[in-house]
Amino acid sequence: MHIENISGRKKVIIEQDFYAQILLFNMVEDLKNDANKQLEENKNKDLKYEYKVNMNILIGTFKEYIIKIAVEDDDLKRKQLYEYMLGEIMENLVPIRPGRTFPRTFYKGRNKARLNIRRNS
Repeated sequence: MHIENISGRKKVIIEQDFYAQILLFNMVEDLKNDANKQLEENKNKDLKYEYKVNMNILIGTFKEYIIKIAVEDDDLKRKQLYEYMLGEIMENLVPIRPGRTFPRTFYKGRNKARLNIRRNS
């Protein structure tokens, strides 16, 4: 979710991009909270590590299923799609390993956050 990547120069377009990113972030966080709640319910005490949701998988799965869920008219099928999406997310958990700290490398280029402006024709 790159909020610094905007698709235009006009104020209205920038605001639209901003609010769309906030909406998507809130939806992803709600899905993450649902997955973490389900993870806590199904917790097994015999595991070596604690586990958390893989955010890359969560965002990719969310992108794949959000349109299907939004277009579906039947509430039962919509709920089934949501449960299937949540199941795919729960299959890809990441262990929380204590003592893992690595320094991040930051990009030092000139055009890190350029405008994504393309001509329509």
